Amino acid sequence: QYLRQGQIICNFIEGARNPLSHLLRGKTGTARLALYANVPVIPVGIACPSGKTFMKSVTNLIAERKNVTVKFGPAINLEQFRGKELDYSLLQDATREIMRGIAPLTEKVYVG
Repeated sequence: QYLRQGQIICNFIEGARNPLSHLLRGKTGTARLALYANVPVIPVGIACPSGKTFMKSVTNLIAERKNVTVKFGPAINLEQFRGKELDYSLLQDATREIMRGIAPLTEKVYVG
């Protein structure tokens, strides 16, 4: 409903904080929302120090001066997936397309 009204939502496609040097497998919810609402996905890469727990991450950011980098990429239009049966395989393919757009923004490798 929000997307169809022209509003923006933020969805973290990996589903968890990720301190690794590679991206985690993307969850299909972002692709599902974009396809249902017929909207593009704006990929965003966020890089910042992280701790082993959420509280440790927050403490790191508050206790010391840390840089947080946010990079936006060009819109990912999922046209090649529209008009097809919306099954799990299609959602995985669309999710991989989104993850390939996010990877260079995070300076992490995507192996999906």
